[in-house]
Amino acid sequence: MITPPTDNLYKFMSIFGLVVVFSSAAFWWSASNEYDQFFESNAEYVNSIFEGGKAYEKFAKKTNEGIAIYNSVAGDQSLLSEEQKKELDKILIESEKLSKEADAIINSNPATRIAMNTRTAKYDMAKYISFSGIFIGVLVSVFGFYLWHTRLQKYIDQLHKSNTA
Repeated sequence: MITPPTDNLYKFMSIFGLVVVFSSAAFWWSASNEYDQFFESNAEYVNSIFEGGKAYEKFAKKTNEGIAIYNSVAGDQSLLSEEQKKELDKILIESEKLSKEADAIINSNPATRIAMNTRTAKYDMAKYISFSGIFIGVLVSVFGFYLWHTRLQKYIDQLHKSNTA
């Protein structure tokens, strides 16, 4: 069985930091694979989100057309002509229809949407934890190696050099 180096604190810090780096990287890799598998298994729903985005884009274009008409009279509805009022009513009806269509596409499977949001939140947390672990592990390891070299190994090398001379 492998035993941790307990003969020297600096050596322990160095190796412990490396263990933290590698275990954090493994945790990140595992979380990424799980996240990818979840999205691959729900590819149909993920693709429907893009369809919903396109529907919202159509809705936004129609809404912007209505806003342009409204802005053409500086926001004063009394200055709108009958033709502009009819056009605004037509745009409003079509916009509501497009909005409902987009909502129906995106909300077609609320359980999957909730699961996807939960998985994304877990993935973000795993990413944060992993990168924090990698950063802390590198710091501890570099600090341990530095102290090991400057406070211990330097003197051991001088001792060996004086014994061989």
